[in-house]
Amino acid sequence: MQDRKLGLICTLGTTTDPKDVLEEMYACGMTCARINTAYASIDDYKRRIDILRSISDIPVMLDLKGPQIRVMCDGLYTIKNGDEFKAGFYNEPVHFSQDFYDDISNGDAILFENGTIETVIKDRCDSEILLEIKDAGEGVFKSHMGVNVPGKHLDVPKLTSKDLEVLDFAIDINAEYIALSFVRDPSDLIHLHSVIKEKNQYYSPGICVKIEDRLGIGNLEEIIKTAKENEIELSVMIARGDMHVEVPYEKVPMIQKAIIRMCKKYDVTAITATGLLDSMKKNKKPARSEVADLANAVLDGTDGVMLSGECSNSKYPVEAVRTAKRIIDEYSIE
Repeated sequence: MQDRKLGLICTLGTTTDPKDVLEEMYACGMTCARINTAYASIDDYKRRIDILRSISDIPVMLDLKGPQIRVMCDGLYTIKNGDEFKAGFYNEPVHFSQDFYDDISNGDAILFENGTIETVIKDRCDSEILLEIKDAGEGVFKSHMGVNVPGKHLDVPKLTSKDLEVLDFAIDINAEYIALSFVRDPSDLIHLHSVIKEKNQYYSPGICVKIEDRLGIGNLEEIIKTAKENEIELSVMIARGDMHVEVPYEKVPMIQKAIIRMCKKYDVTAITATGLLDSMKKNKKPARSEVADLANAVLDGTDGVMLSGECSNSKYPVEAVRTAKRIIDEYSIE
């Protein structure tokens, strides 16, 4: 029996900005640093990566926004079940980051923040929609929350204008990995690969496809085969936050196992992400269910795990990394 070397990807953010925090995260076992480019500016990314590079040369993953949709608004709103509000697709007080007006109908569900807030479309008029809140979650509606429209294929651009700017930045710093949200079929992978090569034919980062909905799950084998045919260094992220909303949540554990098995079959890196140690954003110790979840991902055969808000927006980023590494080391034996 020997130890498996699993990757521990940690997301950088406001709570990791102090250099001493990054130093401790690296000392505790961080092996790759992720930047979620749905937030902040390229100047912020550069500043964070400069600090990281002064500590270590571990790889950097730039996670593109891609077709992921977010809601934008001017501040915090207190909400409750039964409230109604209008949302648009341009510059309205509440608007979506991409236009999918023609892809939705009255009665469709629109979910926010990984499904914690549930709404339904009551009416559509003049490029705006009227939403009724069915489940207000914690009662706070704020800007930049992720949006899901389960069961709908939304015709939105594969890459945004900001994504293209981030790719230029990736080339400048020679980022080792590029991640893309909501990869649904091989054309998404080929489009990103082609754009990169058009920008710089000599830049060949690893591409991480984030599998988040039914289409991505169903087309995963073809996505992997396409990567092999085009000699693209591929990794597959099981992005469980949006997946938890896009498919029945009780099916996610078996989907996770199936994706890891497929990655093993084709010798592709599998990364398990989202909610692994979520309670550690506020607590120094993990919940018992989180320990079991992370241990099971390791036992399933995942090649890496990713911490998101546990590091980027947390009271205890160092403790989260230390805890993840402790669990990984306990179970990564083969």
